[in-house]
Amino acid sequence: MMKIGEAARLANISKRTLYYYEEIGILVPERINTYRYYSEKDYIKLQQILLLKSIGYSIIQIVEFFKSTDSFNDDDLFRSLGDQLRLLEERKEKLDREIFYLKSTMQYVQIKSGIDTNKVLEVIDNLESRSMDNGVIKATFEEDNLTHRELEILNNLPIIGSNDARLDEIIDLIVEIRENMHVSPYSKTQQKYAQKIHDYSMLLFEGDEMLMNKYWEMITPADDTSSKVLGMDKTFMDYINKMMDYFENNKLNK
Repeated sequence: MMKIGEAARLANISKRTLYYYEEIGILVPERINTYRYYSEKDYIKLQQILLLKSIGYSIIQIVEFFKSTDSFNDDDLFRSLGDQLRLLEERKEKLDREIFYLKSTMQYVQIKSGIDTNKVLEVIDNLESRSMDNGVIKATFEEDNLTHRELEILNNLPIIGSNDARLDEIIDLIVEIRENMHVSPYSKTQQKYAQKIHDYSMLLFEGDEMLMNKYWEMITPADDTSSKVLGMDKTFMDYINKMMDYFENNKLNK
């Protein structure tokens, strides 16, 4: 038998914690006169409580667990651990989604220099039913029109909302072009950006210019009320298209 101070010291917790466990009924020591004494069995149960806490169980869950048993039973524990694992995986999935949506929104604000709340909410709503893969929700493509190699290239493109370092360069380029949309897309300044877009796109698409053009058609929205990639509205895409068409024509004529 050990007094409360010794039990607290051995378990590396405060006496206040032991008072709390007694108050909620999950670890009630023997009372002799005014002193509390913990048996070896009590101390083993205390270690079990602390283990459950350390792997994510809430106090309410621990109380519920010990309602049906006074100590660990291998079968009951295994089932409970399985339930806890599923719960934590669900929480992780929810947290991963929230982080992904947060990053996507931050990058969208950078690209657009503002935010269309309805548009972001619409995109998030559409993504809710789609599964995550390593913390991101990947784009989907019509596989019937693409070869296996083309799909591999497209699936390797940087995703808005991810930690992909390539996004920094892409976002910086989009921001610079947006800030200069008052300038003619055929000007020397904008044609320098067109060269950057072309060179960087060739890297992303592994030199496949036909796939690059196919992808550009995929993400070009039909009108200004919709955009297939956050921040890439039709007005901006039309401006880019003029830049790139002029760039390509000049390249062919050289």
